[in-house]
Amino acid sequence: MVVDLDDTLISAYRRPDLAWRSVCLMMQAELGGLAPDVAASALTQAGHAFWRNPTCQGLGRADPEHARRRIAAAAFEALRREGHSAPPSETVARLADAFSRRRDQEMRLEPGGRDSVGRVA
Repeated sequence: MVVDLDDTLISAYRRPDLAWRSVCLMMQAELGGLAPDVAASALTQAGHAFWRNPTCQGLGRADPEHARRRIAAAAFEALRREGHSAPPSETVARLADAFSRRRDQEMRLEPGGRDSVGRVA
């Protein structure tokens, strides 16, 4: 068994800001007038806050999809508090799920990753 905890062998979690922006652009019509870049920025900030919290880290590692839904809910709640319009909770959940799918689709082996695993085995 090989465990990659820091994107050494598999690139999976770099640049969440770009992934959030891409998903927000894709779902722009469902954001209810909220600019995709504003939404993506809030989602990125909420993600950073979530993953900095050790308790949330443990929960997020156990269930990344649920973590992304919590991150999205927190982001849009923060935007509401700032006076922005925000989409309904169903849309927020779909946005988080789209982010999860995108991250899974973009996951790839780092250059040299296969060789490193071969040396360990």
